[in-house]
Amino acid sequence: QRDEVQNLKRVRAYDGQYPSLCVKLEAVPGIVIQPLSNLPVFVVGNTISRLEVRKVVDETILDGNDIDRVYGEEFSVPVVWTVEIEDNRRVLTLSSAVRVISSGINLSVDVGVEIVANASCAGRVIRHVGTAHSGTPFYLPLGLALACERVEVFVKPSQAEYDWSKESVLNFVPIQASGYGSVSDHSLIDWSWKETFDSSCTIPCEPSHSDASNSQTLWLSLMSLPHVENTSGTKGAELSRRNSSSCDALISIAVDSGLTLRNLLPVDLQWEIGAFV
Repeated sequence: QRDEVQNLKRVRAYDGQYPSLCVKLEAVPGIVIQPLSNLPVFVVGNTISRLEVRKVVDETILDGNDIDRVYGEEFSVPVVWTVEIEDNRRVLTLSSAVRVISSGINLSVDVGVEIVANASCAGRVIRHVGTAHSGTPFYLPLGLALACERVEVFVKPSQAEYDWSKESVLNFVPIQASGYGSVSDHSLIDWSWKETFDSSCTIPCEPSHSDASNSQTLWLSLMSLPHVENTSGTKGAELSRRNSSSCDALISIAVDSGLTLRNLLPVDLQWEIGAFV
């Protein structure tokens, strides 16, 4: 009986409370980011939260090292909090809520971004930030949306020598109630990711100048995919309902070949693709 009492003392009683986590991100100078609190660590799945961002217009150091800040632009950035289990360990990931998906088989898509400091500047400098492989989407770096700067996102196939797409597929821009543009009152400005197309389109990628033997323009198909919350269990359903107002905040751009073959006959067909010179 004494051993049973000692064993009971070793077992921690479950009180029905799940632990949560608070994450604070380090911001760039002039930007203040509010911490993310009450992030789940027990339930496996995805949760969409919003990161509150403020741009500091003026800052004064008071007595006692207190800081008096005057804020200008205030906006929220959607982020994805993911809880996974790998090798009996929980893996916690905080990522951007903007991703590029490669829908084609054996098609890898390079993703590049351009920071548009001045819309009227000549030339274009696109920086490669990652690659979306088949079955593995690429999430844009979260820091792109934390500096209050215009960002344009471009794509191209990674297996061949092609330049970036002529037009951007995503833009991070300041918006206001009446549409795009700048306003004198910066407190009215909000920043948001926007697709450059309605629901689907095709964009051209010209061959690179380094590949003189290739003169064919490659067309890529773009499609905006709806978001489906990935949660499991009773607690996961509760999280999904709690975040239902921001479920559409996850932007998914699917990139595929610009050519689609459909068989409308009641028999199977075999396709052959040949290269003609």
